[in-house]
Amino acid sequence: MVIFAILLFLFAALYAVMHIDPIGKYLDYHGKIRNNLPDTFRIELPLLIDRGHFYIHGQINHQQDMTFGIDTKSTISLVKSDDLEKLKATYWGTLHKSSTNVYGQKRNTHLYFFDSFEIQSISFGKVLFNEVAPTDYLYDILDNNVLGENILDMLFWKFSIDDEKMILFSNTDIALLKKETEGYTKIESGARDKIKLSFPPVQASFKLYLDLGYNGEIEIDKKIFTQLAKQFSYKKVLAVQPNTTNDTIYVFDGLDIQWNEITVPDCQVIHRHKVNLTLIGARFMRRFNFVLAYNAHEKNSNHSIFNTNDLYIQPVNNFDSIKRMSYISNFGFAIGILNKELLITNIEIGGLAEISGLKIRDKVLNIDNGVFDLSMENRRERFNAYVSDKKQVDVKIERDGQIMDFLLTKNQ
Repeated sequence: MVIFAILLFLFAALYAVMHIDPIGKYLDYHGKIRNNLPDTFRIELPLLIDRGHFYIHGQINHQQDMTFGIDTKSTISLVKSDDLEKLKATYWGTLHKSSTNVYGQKRNTHLYFFDSFEIQSISFGKVLFNEVAPTDYLYDILDNNVLGENILDMLFWKFSIDDEKMILFSNTDIALLKKETEGYTKIESGARDKIKLSFPPVQASFKLYLDLGYNGEIEIDKKIFTQLAKQFSYKKVLAVQPNTTNDTIYVFDGLDIQWNEITVPDCQVIHRHKVNLTLIGARFMRRFNFVLAYNAHEKNSNHSIFNTNDLYIQPVNNFDSIKRMSYISNFGFAIGILNKELLITNIEIGGLAEISGLKIRDKVLNIDNGVFDLSMENRRERFNAYVSDKKQVDVKIERDGQIMDFLLTKNQ
Protein backbone atom coordinates (compact mmCIF):
# COMPACT_ATOMS: atom_id res chain seq x y z
CA MET A 1 0.00 0.00 0.00
CA VAL A 2 2.87 2.35 0.89
CA ILE A 3 4.63 1.59 -2.40
CA PHE A 4 1.42 2.27 -4.30
CA ALA A 5 1.03 5.62 -2.52
CA ILE A 6 4.61 6.57 -3.38
CA LEU A 7 4.14 5.65 -7.03
CA LEU A 8 0.90 7.61 -7.14
CA PHE A 9 2.69 10.63 -5.68
CA LEU A 10 5.54 10.37 -8.19
CA PHE A 11 3.08 10.05 -11.07
CA ALA A 12 1.17 13.10 -9.87
CA ALA A 13 4.41 15.07 -9.53
CA LEU A 14 5.53 14.06 -13.03
CA TYR A 15 2.12 15.00 -14.42
CA ALA A 16 2.33 18.39 -12.74
CA VAL A 17 5.82 19.03 -14.14
CA MET A 18 4.75 18.03 -17.63
CA HIS A 19 1.83 20.42 -17.54
CA ILE A 20 3.31 23.36 -15.61
CA ASP A 21 7.03 23.37 -16.40
CA PRO A 22 7.52 24.98 -19.85
CA ILE A 23 10.11 22.40 -20.97
CA GLY A 24 7.89 19.53 -19.89
CA LYS A 25 4.91 21.13 -21.60
CA TYR A 26 6.96 21.52 -24.79
CA LEU A 27 8.17 17.89 -24.76
CA ASP A 28 4.63 16.65 -24.21
CA TYR A 29 3.36 18.78 -27.11
CA HIS A 30 6.21 17.69 -29.39
CA GLY A 31 5.57 14.02 -28.61
CA LYS A 32 1.91 14.33 -29.60
CA ILE A 33 2.87 16.01 -32.90
CA ARG A 34 5.34 13.19 -33.64
CA ASN A 35 2.74 10.49 -32.91
CA ASN A 36 0.33 12.01 -35.42
CA LEU A 37 2.60 11.24 -38.38
CA PRO A 38 1.60 8.22 -40.50
CA ASP A 39 3.40 4.93 -39.83
CA THR A 40 4.44 4.46 -43.47
CA PHE A 41 5.31 7.03 -46.13
CA ARG A 42 8.01 7.83 -48.67
CA ILE A 43 8.26 10.96 -50.78
CA GLU A 44 10.90 12.24 -53.22
CA LEU A 45 11.84 15.90 -53.55
CA PRO A 46 14.44 17.71 -55.65
CA LEU A 47 17.67 18.20 -53.72
CA LEU A 48 18.19 21.93 -53.18
CA ILE A 49 21.71 23.23 -52.45
CA ASP A 50 22.76 26.87 -52.42
CA ARG A 51 25.93 28.46 -51.02
CA GLY A 52 26.81 25.30 -49.20
CA HIS A 53 23.44 24.89 -47.48
CA PHE A 54 20.75 22.25 -48.00
CA TYR A 55 17.22 23.61 -48.41
CA ILE A 56 13.67 22.32 -48.54
CA HIS A 57 10.26 23.83 -49.37
CA GLY A 58 7.43 23.71 -46.84
CA GLN A 59 3.88 24.94 -47.02
CA ILE A 60 2.26 27.11 -44.38
CA ASN A 61 -1.52 27.12 -43.83
CA HIS A 62 -2.05 24.89 -46.91
CA GLN A 63 -1.18 27.71 -49.31
CA GLN A 64 1.96 29.72 -48.50
CA ASP A 65 5.27 28.25 -49.73
CA MET A 66 8.33 28.92 -47.59
CA THR A 67 11.98 27.91 -48.05
CA PHE A 68 13.84 26.47 -45.06
CA GLY A 69 17.53 25.85 -44.56
CA ILE A 70 18.22 22.47 -42.92
CA ASP A 71 20.09 22.79 -39.61
CA THR A 72 20.75 19.65 -37.58
CA LYS A 73 21.99 21.65 -34.59
CA SER A 74 19.07 24.04 -34.27
CA THR A 75 17.00 22.45 -31.50
CA ILE A 76 13.77 24.14 -32.59
CA SER A 77 12.91 25.33 -36.11
CA LEU A 78 13.23 29.08 -36.70
CA VAL A 79 10.98 31.63 -38.42
CA LYS A 80 11.55 35.38 -38.57
CA SER A 81 9.09 37.55 -36.68
CA ASP A 82 7.85 39.38 -39.78
CA ASP A 83 6.94 36.04 -41.41
CA LEU A 84 5.14 34.97 -38.24
CA GLU A 85 3.13 38.17 -38.29
CA LYS A 86 2.42 38.09 -42.03
CA LEU A 87 1.15 34.50 -41.90
CA LYS A 88 -0.83 35.06 -38.68
CA ALA A 89 1.01 32.57 -36.50
CA THR A 90 -0.44 31.81 -33.07
CA TYR A 91 1.62 32.32 -29.91
CA TRP A 92 2.10 29.02 -28.05
CA GLY A 93 4.30 29.92 -25.10
CA THR A 94 7.76 30.74 -23.84
CA LEU A 95 10.61 28.47 -22.81
CA HIS A 96 12.63 30.04 -20.02
CA LYS A 97 15.88 29.28 -21.75
CA SER A 98 17.66 32.56 -22.31
CA SER A 99 19.67 33.50 -25.37
CA THR A 100 21.57 36.73 -26.02
CA ASN A 101 20.79 39.09 -28.90
CA VAL A 102 23.22 41.36 -30.77
CA TYR A 103 22.89 44.03 -28.09
CA GLY A 104 23.87 41.64 -25.31
CA GLN A 105 20.29 41.47 -24.01
CA LYS A 106 18.91 38.22 -22.60
CA ARG A 107 15.67 36.89 -24.05
CA ASN A 108 13.48 33.83 -23.77
CA THR A 109 12.51 31.41 -26.54
CA HIS A 110 9.12 32.51 -27.89
CA LEU A 111 7.29 29.70 -29.70
CA TYR A 112 4.55 29.97 -32.33
CA PHE A 113 2.56 27.63 -34.56
CA PHE A 114 0.68 27.97 -37.84
CA ASP A 115 -2.67 26.39 -38.60
CA SER A 116 -0.74 23.76 -40.57
CA PHE A 117 2.73 22.93 -41.83
CA GLU A 118 3.38 20.42 -44.61
CA ILE A 119 6.28 19.12 -46.67
CA GLN A 120 4.64 17.88 -49.84
CA SER A 121 2.11 15.27 -48.63
CA ILE A 122 3.47 14.99 -45.05
CA SER A 123 1.46 17.01 -42.55
CA PHE A 124 3.19 18.02 -39.33
CA GLY A 125 0.11 19.76 -37.96
CA LYS A 126 0.74 22.67 -35.61
CA VAL A 127 4.45 22.07 -35.09
CA LEU A 128 6.31 24.79 -33.16
CA PHE A 129 8.69 27.44 -34.48
CA ASN A 130 11.03 29.70 -32.52
CA GLU A 131 10.73 33.42 -33.27
CA VAL A 132 13.78 35.21 -34.68
CA ALA A 133 13.32 38.90 -33.83
CA PRO A 134 15.09 41.82 -35.58
CA THR A 135 17.29 42.28 -32.49
CA ASP A 136 18.56 38.69 -32.69
CA TYR A 137 22.03 37.96 -34.05
CA LEU A 138 20.59 35.45 -36.54
CA TYR A 139 18.06 37.85 -38.06
CA ASP A 140 20.42 39.53 -40.53
CA ILE A 141 22.50 36.47 -41.39
CA LEU A 142 19.61 34.09 -42.15
CA ASP A 143 18.82 33.97 -45.86
CA ASN A 144 15.87 31.70 -45.14
CA ASN A 145 13.99 30.34 -42.16
CA VAL A 146 15.34 27.15 -40.58
CA LEU A 147 14.13 23.57 -40.24
CA GLY A 148 15.55 22.29 -36.95
CA GLU A 149 15.66 19.09 -34.94
CA ASN A 150 12.09 19.27 -33.64
CA ILE A 151 10.95 18.53 -37.21
CA LEU A 152 13.97 16.62 -38.50
CA ASP A 153 13.84 13.98 -35.76
CA MET A 154 10.32 12.86 -36.71
CA LEU A 155 11.44 10.94 -39.82
CA PHE A 156 14.36 9.70 -41.95
CA TRP A 157 16.12 12.04 -44.40
CA LYS A 158 18.07 10.71 -47.37
CA PHE A 159 20.31 13.21 -49.19
CA SER A 160 21.09 11.56 -52.54
CA ILE A 161 23.67 13.90 -54.07
CA ASP A 162 24.25 11.63 -57.08
CA ASP A 163 20.53 11.48 -57.96
CA GLU A 164 19.88 15.12 -56.93
CA LYS A 165 17.02 13.93 -54.75
CA MET A 166 15.95 14.23 -51.16
CA ILE A 167 13.92 11.26 -49.94
CA LEU A 168 11.82 11.49 -46.79
CA PHE A 169 10.40 8.34 -45.21
CA SER A 170 8.94 7.00 -41.99
CA ASN A 171 11.28 6.16 -39.12
CA THR A 172 9.10 3.14 -38.30
CA ASP A 173 9.87 1.49 -41.65
CA ILE A 174 13.07 -0.40 -40.81
CA ALA A 175 12.83 -2.56 -43.95
CA LEU A 176 12.80 0.55 -46.14
CA LEU A 177 15.75 1.99 -44.19
CA LYS A 178 17.77 -1.14 -44.99
CA LYS A 179 16.84 -0.83 -48.67
CA GLU A 180 17.65 2.90 -48.90
CA THR A 181 21.04 2.45 -47.18
CA GLU A 182 22.25 -0.59 -49.10
CA GLY A 183 25.96 -0.08 -49.86
CA TYR A 184 26.27 2.68 -47.25
CA THR A 185 28.58 2.78 -44.22
CA LYS A 186 26.78 3.05 -40.89
CA ILE A 187 28.05 5.61 -38.36
CA GLU A 188 26.41 4.61 -35.10
CA SER A 189 24.65 7.53 -33.36
CA GLY A 190 26.26 9.87 -35.94
CA ALA A 191 23.07 11.86 -36.54
CA ARG A 192 23.25 13.26 -33.00
CA ASP A 193 26.44 12.30 -31.17
CA LYS A 194 30.02 13.25 -31.98
CA ILE A 195 31.72 11.56 -34.94
CA LYS A 196 35.36 10.40 -35.03
CA LEU A 197 37.65 11.83 -37.73
CA SER A 198 41.44 11.66 -38.00
CA PHE A 199 43.97 13.93 -39.70
CA PRO A 200 47.01 12.04 -41.00
CA PRO A 201 49.88 12.32 -40.10
CA VAL A 202 48.55 13.36 -36.67
CA GLN A 203 48.26 10.03 -34.85
CA ALA A 204 44.96 10.75 -33.11
CA SER A 205 41.21 10.80 -33.71
CA PHE A 206 39.01 13.74 -32.88
CA LYS A 207 35.28 13.96 -32.25
CA LEU A 208 33.06 16.48 -34.05
CA TYR A 209 29.33 17.13 -34.35
CA LEU A 210 27.48 16.93 -37.67
CA ASP A 211 25.98 20.40 -38.24
CA LEU A 212 24.24 20.96 -41.58
CA GLY A 213 23.58 24.54 -40.52
CA TYR A 214 27.31 25.22 -40.81
CA ASN A 215 28.14 25.83 -44.47
CA GLY A 216 31.86 25.20 -44.17
CA GLU A 217 33.68 21.85 -44.28
CA ILE A 218 35.36 21.21 -40.94
CA GLU A 219 35.62 23.44 -37.87
CA ILE A 220 37.87 22.54 -34.94
CA ASP A 221 38.39 23.74 -31.39
CA LYS A 222 41.60 25.06 -29.82
CA LYS A 223 42.76 21.64 -28.62
CA ILE A 224 42.64 20.10 -32.11
CA PHE A 225 44.06 23.27 -33.68
CA THR A 226 47.09 23.12 -31.40
CA GLN A 227 47.86 19.60 -32.58
CA LEU A 228 47.32 20.31 -36.28
CA ALA A 229 49.38 23.50 -36.15
CA LYS A 230 52.45 21.43 -35.27
CA GLN A 231 52.15 19.53 -38.56
CA PHE A 232 50.47 21.85 -41.08
CA SER A 233 50.81 25.47 -42.23
CA TYR A 234 47.81 27.79 -41.99
CA LYS A 235 46.58 31.29 -42.79
CA LYS A 236 45.47 33.82 -40.17
CA VAL A 237 42.39 35.80 -41.18
CA LEU A 238 40.62 38.63 -39.37
CA ALA A 239 36.80 38.36 -39.54
CA VAL A 240 34.16 40.93 -38.62
CA GLN A 241 31.64 40.26 -35.86
CA PRO A 242 28.15 41.78 -35.43
CA ASN A 243 29.48 43.98 -32.61
CA THR A 244 32.59 46.16 -32.78
CA THR A 245 35.06 43.34 -32.16
CA ASN A 246 36.80 41.08 -34.66
CA ASP A 247 37.67 37.40 -34.54
CA THR A 248 40.76 35.56 -35.75
CA ILE A 249 40.21 32.60 -38.09
CA TYR A 250 42.96 30.03 -38.65
CA VAL A 251 42.58 28.32 -42.03
CA PHE A 252 44.18 25.02 -43.06
CA ASP A 253 43.82 24.28 -46.78
CA GLY A 254 44.31 20.99 -48.61
CA LEU A 255 44.19 18.56 -45.69
CA ASP A 256 43.31 14.89 -46.15
CA ILE A 257 40.86 13.55 -43.56
CA GLN A 258 40.22 9.93 -42.62
CA TRP A 259 36.63 8.89 -41.84
CA ASN A 260 35.88 5.20 -41.22
CA GLU A 261 38.70 4.12 -43.54
CA ILE A 262 37.50 6.57 -46.20
CA THR A 263 40.13 9.18 -47.13
CA VAL A 264 38.51 12.53 -47.91
CA PRO A 265 41.07 14.55 -49.93
CA ASP A 266 41.78 18.29 -50.12
CA CYS A 267 39.63 19.54 -47.24
CA GLN A 268 39.44 22.94 -45.58
CA VAL A 269 39.67 23.05 -41.79
CA ILE A 270 39.22 26.23 -39.76
CA HIS A 271 39.45 27.30 -36.14
CA ARG A 272 37.52 30.33 -34.95
CA HIS A 273 39.22 31.69 -31.84
CA LYS A 274 36.10 33.12 -30.18
CA VAL A 275 33.72 30.31 -31.14
CA ASN A 276 35.83 27.21 -30.40
CA LEU A 277 33.46 24.57 -31.85
CA THR A 278 34.01 21.15 -33.44
CA LEU A 279 31.77 20.76 -36.49
CA ILE A 280 31.34 18.72 -39.65
CA GLY A 281 29.57 21.07 -42.05
CA ALA A 282 27.31 20.87 -45.08
CA ARG A 283 30.12 21.42 -47.63
CA PHE A 284 31.96 18.39 -46.30
CA MET A 285 28.79 16.28 -46.47
CA ARG A 286 28.29 17.21 -50.15
CA ARG A 287 31.03 14.65 -50.85
CA PHE A 288 28.65 11.91 -49.65
CA ASN A 289 25.20 10.55 -50.22
CA PHE A 290 23.92 10.25 -46.67
CA VAL A 291 20.92 9.35 -44.52
CA LEU A 292 19.93 10.89 -41.19
CA ALA A 293 18.16 8.03 -39.40
CA TYR A 294 16.58 9.82 -36.45
CA ASN A 295 14.72 7.84 -33.78
CA ALA A 296 14.53 4.58 -35.71
CA HIS A 297 11.89 2.41 -34.09
CA GLU A 298 9.63 -0.53 -34.75
CA LYS A 299 6.02 -0.37 -33.63
CA ASN A 300 3.96 -3.27 -32.44
CA SER A 301 0.67 -3.51 -30.62
CA ASN A 302 2.22 -2.83 -27.21
CA HIS A 303 5.08 -0.40 -27.58
CA SER A 304 7.80 1.13 -29.76
CA ILE A 305 11.43 -0.04 -29.61
CA PHE A 306 13.75 2.91 -30.24
CA ASN A 307 17.23 2.45 -31.69
CA THR A 308 20.11 4.91 -31.91
CA ASN A 309 20.15 7.98 -34.16
CA ASP A 310 22.46 6.67 -36.85
CA LEU A 311 24.10 8.29 -39.87
CA TYR A 312 24.72 6.38 -43.11
CA ILE A 313 27.28 7.58 -45.66
CA GLN A 314 28.35 6.65 -49.19
CA PRO A 315 30.98 8.57 -51.22
CA VAL A 316 29.46 10.29 -54.27
CA ASN A 317 30.41 9.22 -57.78
CA ASN A 318 32.82 12.15 -58.32
CA PHE A 319 34.19 11.92 -54.78
CA ASP A 320 37.89 12.41 -55.55
CA SER A 321 37.33 15.37 -57.88
CA ILE A 322 35.42 17.55 -55.38
CA LYS A 323 37.55 20.44 -54.16
CA ARG A 324 37.20 22.74 -51.20
CA MET A 325 35.89 26.28 -51.59
CA SER A 326 38.48 28.98 -50.98
CA TYR A 327 37.82 30.68 -47.63
CA ILE A 328 39.29 33.98 -48.79
CA SER A 329 40.20 35.33 -52.24
CA ASN A 330 43.74 34.97 -53.52
CA PHE A 331 44.08 38.74 -53.08
CA GLY A 332 43.78 38.25 -49.32
CA PHE A 333 40.30 39.60 -48.57
CA ALA A 334 36.62 38.65 -48.73
CA ILE A 335 33.42 40.68 -49.02
CA GLY A 336 30.03 40.22 -47.39
CA ILE A 337 26.99 41.82 -45.82
CA LEU A 338 26.98 42.91 -42.19
CA ASN A 339 24.20 45.03 -40.68
CA LYS A 340 22.87 45.55 -44.24
CA GLU A 341 26.15 47.06 -45.50
CA LEU A 342 28.57 45.56 -48.02
CA LEU A 343 31.93 45.42 -46.30
CA ILE A 344 35.40 43.93 -46.37
CA THR A 345 34.50 41.16 -43.93
CA ASN A 346 37.79 39.24 -43.91
CA ILE A 347 41.44 40.24 -44.26
CA GLU A 348 44.32 37.78 -44.40
CA ILE A 349 46.96 38.89 -41.91
CA GLY A 350 50.13 39.58 -43.92
CA GLY A 351 48.24 39.08 -47.18
CA LEU A 352 48.19 41.33 -50.27
CA ALA A 353 45.05 43.27 -49.27
CA GLU A 354 46.39 44.15 -45.82
CA ILE A 355 49.81 45.11 -47.19
CA SER A 356 48.11 47.31 -49.82
CA GLY A 357 46.18 49.23 -47.13
CA LEU A 358 42.68 47.71 -47.18
CA LYS A 359 41.10 47.30 -43.76
CA ILE A 360 38.41 45.14 -42.28
CA ARG A 361 35.01 46.92 -42.21
CA ASP A 362 35.86 49.13 -45.22
CA LYS A 363 32.60 49.76 -47.09
CA VAL A 364 32.86 48.36 -50.63
CA LEU A 365 31.57 50.73 -53.34
CA ASN A 366 32.67 48.89 -56.49
CA ILE A 367 35.06 46.27 -57.86
CA ASP A 368 36.90 46.90 -61.13
CA ASN A 369 34.80 50.03 -61.78
CA GLY A 370 31.56 48.04 -61.65
CA VAL A 371 32.60 45.10 -63.82
CA PHE A 372 31.94 42.77 -60.89
CA ASP A 373 28.24 42.94 -59.97
CA LEU A 374 27.85 43.70 -56.27
CA SER A 375 24.04 43.75 -56.41
CA MET A 376 23.63 39.99 -56.81
CA GLU A 377 23.58 37.55 -53.90
CA ASN A 378 26.30 35.00 -53.16
CA ARG A 379 28.89 37.78 -53.46
CA ARG A 380 31.62 36.06 -51.48
CA GLU A 381 31.81 32.91 -53.59
CA ARG A 382 31.27 34.80 -56.85
CA PHE A 383 34.02 37.27 -56.00
CA ASN A 384 36.50 34.55 -55.03
CA ALA A 385 35.81 32.84 -58.37
CA TYR A 386 35.94 36.16 -60.28
CA VAL A 387 39.50 37.00 -59.13
CA SER A 388 40.85 33.43 -59.13
CA ASP A 389 42.86 33.91 -62.36
CA LYS A 390 43.36 37.69 -62.24
CA LYS A 391 46.65 39.51 -61.76
CA GLN A 392 45.05 42.79 -60.66
CA VAL A 393 41.84 43.96 -59.03
CA ASP A 394 40.65 47.53 -58.39
CA VAL A 395 38.67 48.10 -55.19
CA LYS A 396 36.87 51.36 -54.35
CA ILE A 397 35.90 51.71 -50.69
CA GLU A 398 34.57 54.25 -48.22
CA ARG A 399 36.30 54.65 -44.85
CA ASP A 400 35.31 57.24 -42.25
CA GLY A 401 33.54 59.27 -44.92
CA GLN A 402 36.47 59.24 -47.35
CA ILE A 403 36.38 57.54 -50.78
CA MET A 404 39.55 55.58 -51.48
CA ASP A 405 40.83 53.50 -54.43
CA PHE A 406 43.12 50.50 -54.11
CA LEU A 407 44.75 48.69 -57.03
CA LEU A 408 45.93 45.29 -55.84
CA THR A 409 48.57 43.65 -58.00
CA LYS A 410 50.02 40.19 -57.56
CA ASN A 411 53.76 39.73 -57.76
CA GLN A 412 54.83 38.13 -61.01
